[in-house]
Amino acid sequence: MYKSVPTYYNGKWIVTDFETKDNFIEFILSIFSEPGEYGFTILSKNSIEKQKFLMSKVFIAINLLDQKILLLIGKIKKSNVEKG
Repeated sequence: MYKSVPTYYNGKWIVTDFETKDNFIEFILSIFSEPGEYGFTILSKNSIEKQKFLMSKVFIAINLLDQKILLLIGKIKKSNVEKG
């Protein structure tokens, strides 16, 4: 088996199994064959907004960590120069 994917069908979550990569691609293309709106509900929109919010927090945390690392490197270099 290539992949199992949770899918929503007739008001219930089921698992759809795909034997090959080609079967999986064919399934995805059949769902998203036309450009435009796909009738996503408010739940999916809320989920997307929550993901964007969480990713912004992760981005901020990474930037703060980078700044702390740069400050630490600067202190180490300054200490080495003073000892020099």
